[in-house]
Amino acid sequence: MLDEYIKQMWELYEQEMASRNSDDYEVNPEQMRKYAVAYGFFADLVKKNGGRIDPIRIAPVEENGGVTAYFPVFYLTGEEVARFAEVMKSVSALSIDSLADGTVCISFNIPKIFKHK
Repeated sequence: MLDEYIKQMWELYEQEMASRNSDDYEVNPEQMRKYAVAYGFFADLVKKNGGRIDPIRIAPVEENGGVTAYFPVFYLTGEEVARFAEVMKSVSALSIDSLADGTVCISFNIPKIFKHK
């Protein structure tokens, strides 16, 4: 029963996304700045500590922007801790997972980087 409910919810979501037009959305400058800062911070951490970050993939109709980064070890020191805390103030969803290969996956969304015109 739950599987059927999830399937129906997904179908409704897909219908809603298909009905939207990217031209009806514009950048929300304040939120887009937060997204750029967050992505840049994690891109710097990946470069410094190894790992990888998923490429930017944003769609105006989705309104939110996601960041996913993978680290062999997630370790912050000094000013990085404060910068991490500042980035996390802007997120609407956060996941920190240890994957089967021992990699740490951090994934989050910055809300409303696009807004309806």
